[in-house]
Amino acid sequence: MNSVFNGRRREATHLARFVGALLLTVACGADEDSSLPVCDQALCSVDDHEGSGDGVHTTVVRATDEDTPVYFSFADPNAALSAQAIDAGNWDLSFAQTEIRVNGGISGDGGVEITWVDEISIGDAETPADDGWVSDSDEDLAFAQGKGWYRYDLLNHVVEPRDRLYYVRATDGSLYALEMISYYDYSGESRYPTFEWIALPTP
Repeated sequence: MNSVFNGRRREATHLARFVGALLLTVACGADEDSSLPVCDQALCSVDDHEGSGDGVHTTVVRATDEDTPVYFSFADPNAALSAQAIDAGNWDLSFAQTEIRVNGGISGDGGVEITWVDEISIGDAETPADDGWVSDSDEDLAFAQGKGWYRYDLLNHVVEPRDRLYYVRATDGSLYALEMISYYDYSGESRYPTFEWIALPTP
C-alpha cells in the first residue's frame, strides 16, 4: 500500500512541477513599464536610475536561456561576467529564467549567503540580523527558500516578486541590500529579472 501511495505522490509532484513550468513558459507577459531601464545586452546596471541620489543601482538581466545562466558580480556590475571570471569564482549571483543561484553552498565556493525581511523596501535597509543566513543547498536554492523570491499570478499569468528585501554577503565579504522588482523588461518581455541594490556598511 505504501509503495502505491508513494508512487502516486511522486507522480503528483512531477505533474505539479510540469504544470508550473508550463505556466511560466506560456506566461502572457506584463504591461510596458517605462520606469525600467532599457537594456540591449545580457546584463545592464544603471546607477541612480530614478535620479534620487540615494545610491541605489538597478540591474536588468536577460536570463532567457535556462541552460546558459548569466553571471553577476557586485564588484563588477556593469556587464555579464566573462568565462574567465566565472571559472575563477569571481561571481556573486547567477540568473536563468526564474532561477537565481548564489556563489555558495552547492552552487559555488564563494561563500555567498543571503537572508531576508518581508514587507520592507530597499529604502528601509538596515544592518541585518546575525542569524538566518542561508546558501544554496540540496534541498533548495537560497532564493527559492521562504516560498521563493516570486509568486505566480494564475489569473493574469505573470510572475510577481514578493514584497521582500534580501541581504547578500558577497564573495569578498561586502554586504548589499537587494530587492527584486520585476521579471519583465521595459517592454513587458518576460525572463528579464530586474533588481535594485545598494552597498551597505560591513559590520
